[in-house]
Amino acid sequence: MTQSVLHRYIIPALFILLWSSAFISSKYSVDHAPPLAILAVRMSIVVVLLGGWLWWRHGTGLFRSATAIHWCSQAVVGLLIHCCYLGGVFIAIEKGMDVGIAALIVGLQPILTAWLAAWLFKEQLTLFSVTGLLLGMVGLYVVIESRFGLAGVSEMSSASIIAIVMSLVAISIATLLQKRVGQTGLMLFNTWLQYLFAATGFLIVSLSTEQWVFNWNAELVLSLSWMVLAISLGAIPLLMLMIRAGEATRVSSIFYLVTPVTALLAYLFFGEQLSLNAWLGMALVVIGVALVVTPKQYFYRLSIKRAG
Repeated sequence: MTQSVLHRYIIPALFILLWSSAFISSKYSVDHAPPLAILAVRMSIVVVLLGGWLWWRHGTGLFRSATAIHWCSQAVVGLLIHCCYLGGVFIAIEKGMDVGIAALIVGLQPILTAWLAAWLFKEQLTLFSVTGLLLGMVGLYVVIESRFGLAGVSEMSSASIIAIVMSLVAISIATLLQKRVGQTGLMLFNTWLQYLFAATGFLIVSLSTEQWVFNWNAELVLSLSWMVLAISLGAIPLLMLMIRAGEATRVSSIFYLVTPVTALLAYLFFGEQLSLNAWLGMALVVIGVALVVTPKQYFYRLSIKRAG
């Protein structure tokens, strides 16, 4: 196996599978414990494990070298990505939203991010971005209508809708913030800082609003272990490995594959069936997101090749 095959195909495919499995493990875990309490425990375990590894590799100097501004910027990003985004997904699923529908809605993140950037920072919208937004909205409507009927939205609880919309907005704002603030310092240390503040946030909110009643069984232990080891400590390093290998321009592009993979996993694990129309709607969403995240230079090069 060559290095190019490993970085171009094997690692991205493994990342997509792991990232998609997060929705599946969340469904298993919320049946046995409060959603925010689960995330508080998960983040706390990751903070201890990752923090211990960073201390072993780099010593205490790494923790003392970060400036207050750096800590604050990573705190905001961590609260948005892990608390608001993950918390919203867990709450939506706990309130009864289908795993596939939740993944589909938050999968619109590249589209919303592009439009927020145009609105807030006057970044130029291309024809592909506008077309992608329209396709994404139409595709989402088709999936919900096919899954629930004409009264699809009313079939879902208002709490689940609010939670998943919060997730979508939070991850979009966090993406814009990351672009503006930039990535300085060791990426794993930044990740640890984000987990640290996320764990603190989850602990405060969960202890204030939830009863910490855990039905400890094999299903909860396995799902929690999977979220810690495979997702928090597995998928995130793979993401950084892709960026380090020069795949930064492709990272956002592969995220649109998470939606159909999650839908397939939801069917295999939970029997969540989608009709042909729903799969067609999902295809529209995937195409819409692809139009937004694909660099316009690619379409230019493609047209040149065809003209030649």
